[in-house]
Amino acid sequence: MNFLAPGMLLFGFLAIPIFMLYMLKLRRRDQVVPSTFLWQQILKDQHANAPWQKLKYQILLLVQLFILAALVLTMARPSLPVQTLASGPTIILLDGSASMLATDVAPNRFEVARVAAHLVIDGLPANIPVTLVLAGIQARVLVSNETNRGKINQALDEASASQGSADWKGAFSLAAGAVTRVTQARGSNNSTVNISDGGLPQEGLPALVGDVRYLPVGKSGENVGITAIAVRQSLGGLQLFTSVQNFGSQRRQVLLSCLGDGQLLQSRQIDLAPGSRQDILFENVPSGITLYAAKILPLPGGSARLDDFGLDDSASTIYLPVSGGRVLLLSAGNIFLKQLLEIMPGVKAYVMLAGTDKSIAIPTDPYDVYVLDGISPSGLPPGNLLLINPPQNEYFNLQGSFSETNDAQLADNPINHFVDWSNVHVSKAKKITVPSWAQTIVESKGGALVFAGETGGRRIAVVTFDLHDSDLPLQITFPVLFSNLMQYLSRSKSLTVISGTGVNPAGGVVDAVKEANLQALPGDRIEINPHEEVGSVQVTTPDGHNLPVLPLDGKIIFNQITQVGVYQATYPDHKEIAPDLFAVNLFSPEEENISPKESLMIGQKAVAARAETVTVQREYWPWLAGLALAVLILEWWMYQQQQGQRLGWLRK
Repeated sequence: MNFLAPGMLLFGFLAIPIFMLYMLKLRRRDQVVPSTFLWQQILKDQHANAPWQKLKYQILLLVQLFILAALVLTMARPSLPVQTLASGPTIILLDGSASMLATDVAPNRFEVARVAAHLVIDGLPANIPVTLVLAGIQARVLVSNETNRGKINQALDEASASQGSADWKGAFSLAAGAVTRVTQARGSNNSTVNISDGGLPQEGLPALVGDVRYLPVGKSGENVGITAIAVRQSLGGLQLFTSVQNFGSQRRQVLLSCLGDGQLLQSRQIDLAPGSRQDILFENVPSGITLYAAKILPLPGGSARLDDFGLDDSASTIYLPVSGGRVLLLSAGNIFLKQLLEIMPGVKAYVMLAGTDKSIAIPTDPYDVYVLDGISPSGLPPGNLLLINPPQNEYFNLQGSFSETNDAQLADNPINHFVDWSNVHVSKAKKITVPSWAQTIVESKGGALVFAGETGGRRIAVVTFDLHDSDLPLQITFPVLFSNLMQYLSRSKSLTVISGTGVNPAGGVVDAVKEANLQALPGDRIEINPHEEVGSVQVTTPDGHNLPVLPLDGKIIFNQITQVGVYQATYPDHKEIAPDLFAVNLFSPEEENISPKESLMIGQKAVAARAETVTVQREYWPWLAGLALAVLILEWWMYQQQQGQRLGWLRK
């Protein structure tokens, strides 16, 4: 045993005054009295006049000496050398991603990681601060620079793994900030312990100073999962596309089933080589179904267990086919637009021609989309608008025109799906400052050529040039772009994915039908827009919990997508409105590839899994201090007992 403050042992000499207090003899003052009969108890002490008396055995003396010894040892800080995985202020990065729910170790990887974190904490000296960072869908600090082991262990016990990808960059940023604070406060070397199965990005993670360690969790990488699902319309009927991948090292045979509203539609046996992927297309899928799903199962008669990771064994999609509905074209005569709208599937087009002065009266019958080609009637019609070569109106101001229409850039927006602007030439366009509610879809050197957005409860798309001033109608991009614009304007979905990718594309099939398949990823947000006043909104999660959704900045946004499965949005104040559904799938190669990694790339350094220990001094003074307090309370109780006995003798 070592003493970190051996000089404090000198306080042990305080035992001498304690002994002296018990050896001192009472000196009484002489007093003449007529009789000593009533003082027989005092006469027993009159036989000795010396100031000292023989030390007598007393329990209180032993108790006080024990308290002194415990306090002296506490100040001397006794310690023993022990082996631990970290030394100095410690930051623990705990992986809380979906792959940590794999059950290749019992009960799952996250629980094993929790036990490992407890062992790291228990191995640290009592005065060493600990910062605990949970890398989940949103990285967060559970405790920061904390020495209270009770608080640390409680926060660790309350942590849970998510069903989505981890925000590792955010987690490393939090860890780096914790390292900076510790270094400034203590100026000592720190340790960072990453407890994970290794499903971290291979690049882009910031470097961490100090001793960085990696404790791997898990032992098996065998997993078969669904990586994509989508439904599309073909000439022969509906098709359901799904992609299945074998992330393991063994050949697997599984049964892939296609379901509609929970009922089995078709099944197919597939054979997957190690590391391979198969794209499966189910033909002639029944229509009139909202919820389509794909599920993989073990073959009949085989193993009852598919693999050690179940979050990707099924996937769902909400199929909401886009319909253009009733479209009214208001034009002075544009044969390109007229012919395009007439052949566009799902669109029932109507045409009204303006007079020579471009005046026109809006009919009272409602339409889903109004296409205004170079004209602006008095008072824009209700509904969604497609404005081509627009005149002055209430939504934006014209600022002349420009001819620098080259070097066009396409925004990352569904409207630009399969749009190729490389061969499109525009002679001139109107100069319009894109309003704050809109996004530029196609932007040239001189300004916006196409922009779109939503304001006042309606969607508006704007083409800033006259089609006759371009060769766009002669290019294949013309029907593609306007088909995408009509899909955007006529979409009747009440729910929209506004954050994240929504769907992880697998080839062009999923991307092509993304607009008709409502899907999200864990961590995405959903905007709920039922196009009418609905009052309160409630979302039911896959596990059955009902969560109220409150408006934020005038919008109803649900930001608690943490589980994989099907969610349902309901409107309690309007029972007549049908519920809206949306599906959430994992679709994350980093999480579905559950094979534990042997090393991590952190900054420019590869950190290998290692369990080498370092020697630290574990102090025991808190136990001695607690023991001293307990004995002090015992002494007080004994003293009170003696006082009670003395008072009882006096009453007698």
